[in-house]
Amino acid sequence: GSFGWSTGEVLSVSTSMSTGKSTETYQASAGSYTSATFTATDDPWDPAYDAVVLIRGPGPLGPMLEAYEPVLQAATALDATVLNKVNLIACPEAPGGRIVVAPTGPVNRDIDDARRVTEAAERGMARARAAGAANPLLVTGPFPRFPHALEVSVLGGLAACYALIQAPKEKRNATYSFGVWVPQGTDPDLEKAAAMESGRIVCRDIIQSDPMFMTPAKAAEYVETIFQGSCVEVTTKADYKELEKEYPCLAAVARGSVQWPPHMPRVVRLQYTGAGPITRSYFWTGKGVCYDTGGLDLKVGGIMKGMLRDKGGAAAVAGAMYALSKLRPAGVHVTGLLGFVVNDVGPSAFRPDENVVSRAGLRCHVGNTDAEGRMVMLDLLAQCKELALSQPDPHLFTVATLTGHVIRCYGEGYGACIDNGPARRKRFGQTVQDVGELWANPFEISMLRREDFDFIEPKLEDYDVLQSNPGPTSATQRGHQFPVAFMIRGSGLDHHDIDSSQPLPYSHFDIAAQANWPKPPTGNPVLCMVQLMLQ
Repeated sequence: GSFGWSTGEVLSVSTSMSTGKSTETYQASAGSYTSATFTATDDPWDPAYDAVVLIRGPGPLGPMLEAYEPVLQAATALDATVLNKVNLIACPEAPGGRIVVAPTGPVNRDIDDARRVTEAAERGMARARAAGAANPLLVTGPFPRFPHALEVSVLGGLAACYALIQAPKEKRNATYSFGVWVPQGTDPDLEKAAAMESGRIVCRDIIQSDPMFMTPAKAAEYVETIFQGSCVEVTTKADYKELEKEYPCLAAVARGSVQWPPHMPRVVRLQYTGAGPITRSYFWTGKGVCYDTGGLDLKVGGIMKGMLRDKGGAAAVAGAMYALSKLRPAGVHVTGLLGFVVNDVGPSAFRPDENVVSRAGLRCHVGNTDAEGRMVMLDLLAQCKELALSQPDPHLFTVATLTGHVIRCYGEGYGACIDNGPARRKRFGQTVQDVGELWANPFEISMLRREDFDFIEPKLEDYDVLQSNPGPTSATQRGHQFPVAFMIRGSGLDHHDIDSSQPLPYSHFDIAAQANWPKPPTGNPVLCMVQLMLQ
């Protein structure tokens, strides 16, 4: 493609054996971009490396790392900040003669989770690179509370190696390497960590690319290119007349931008079918608003800044599918629908007071053009519903940087999972929260209530469902919950609730608080999404 993205296999795992050491090497990459390779070793003092990055908890390092203890004690006697800040210590016996100590802080309180480990690893790896280390060794101490401590530590190290897709070429073209100490007798899933990071690269590439670099057309091209030669089938729909017919609510949002060809909407369908009998099915819908001006309800007062990340839902779905294409789980069918649009201002832009008939045949009354994300996903969700009825054990999802309200509720970094009745009966939200705690990607459980459906009830007889009130969600009671009620009603999913003959579990992930603006993008929703499909 015009971007120069390569095709073919992009996650390599090679194995060789030397003098008794494990030397499995893994690669995290997407297309022609490789952020890092890492190699497993069972020697925590392996001389092949030029620094040690030691991820240290508040407790003892244990018998396998006891040789580090006197070094740390001596350093702490000179500088007490070794206990709570990243420090570089000179140590002639260590690889490269230096140790970067990255303390996690407390890990055993009620409020601690695996982010303690991954954040320490990211800080430590960044410090080692700043010191000039070209090939450091990541050594993670014991964290009994976190069963995936080593994997999330590796993910933190990998995050420190990523360069943005529009970074200067010398940064984007650089490939970093590091070692990972794997204690004898343990079996961490480093292949999964590499695949997850590859998925996070895709997510970050899409979400943090400027609106002219990653228009709907170019976003579709990026997705098509990275999946070429993979086990994921990709289909793109670009004809606006066809989109109007199949996805009328998405087409309405895109109407204000169709005069300029690069802003023409795209719907990208991704499909993966694992080997063997299919026992589980997942259907992911991702909001891909490549830029959100607010439409005729224009974002003013500087709040439009950062809206390049309003494509985070589609970015997360693409990233999760990409990771899945590397892991190739058996018995699983997965469909992803990505809706790439621009919510623009123009004479043909959709407008408040307009009634748009959805794919499911319901008249949706537009209350606010800056509530476009639920419109983009509505008909994609309806299509997923249609497909799911013939698949075994289906679960439907929408993923979106949807509301400012969820940030007000839970703060930066936290996703919200909102289940319908059939999903709640499975206690799916609790599963999401538990997975997020273990994989450093926290989610909160949010509940649908009767007030959410009361909110979207028609006030007049000329429409069936209310899309939004005129005000911002951040200033609206239950501002991140009622949009889910709208998507359930507008897609016809309310005919598949707990008292129906064909109940369909459905969960909405509001990841607005995980977009991380204005800080660097994390791609973290990919971690939870991938693990949920591998459970």
